[in-house]
Amino acid sequence: MDIRPYIDQLKKLKGDILYKYLKVDQVRDYLMKLSERDRKIVIASSIAVAFLLAFTVYSAVSHSLTKKEENIQKKIENFDKIVKLGDDYQSLYGILKKIETLIKRTPPDFSLMTRLENLAKTSGIKIDSMKPKPTSPNDFYKETQVELKIRDVTLKTFVNFLYEIENSKEFLKITSVQLRPSYSKQMYLDVTFSVSTFSPAKKS
Repeated sequence: MDIRPYIDQLKKLKGDILYKYLKVDQVRDYLMKLSERDRKIVIASSIAVAFLLAFTVYSAVSHSLTKKEENIQKKIENFDKIVKLGDDYQSLYGILKKIETLIKRTPPDFSLMTRLENLAKTSGIKIDSMKPKPTSPNDFYKETQVELKIRDVTLKTFVNFLYEIENSKEFLKITSVQLRPSYSKQMYLDVTFSVSTFSPAKKS
């Protein structure tokens, strides 16, 4: 902030007091005629007035600078938020591009049920039941979802099966999992879960 206008005003005020209304010689003569006590009072009062004027100018300048610093800090914070949003967008865009590549790589004749049956055999799992589930329509991709039920499976075996699904060369997504203890075998589980795959929507 430019404080020169305040300094100029202070100089003008000083000049008005000392030179326009009082002459220096008159002031000196006036002080010399006063008693020592009165002279000290006048000088002390003058110093107090000068200090008050200086403090007033300093307070105004300090308040203005504080406001400017607060505004600058807010602008910096807003800029940081914009930068973070940009980074988040770039990260999300990269993830979406990878998913899009996986979806496009899925063959047109791909069968989700067949793929899950093969993965289950690889994991040593017997699927008790498997049926399609309805999905919400999408303008960009077609979702195919299947619900599977598995009985009497160990947690380790089931986790391995999920790993095979998630790391399939096709884009497969586990959308829900429900676990409960098996009624027939201790330390075993009955599992119900859903798996989805996606393909590009057909253009009308």
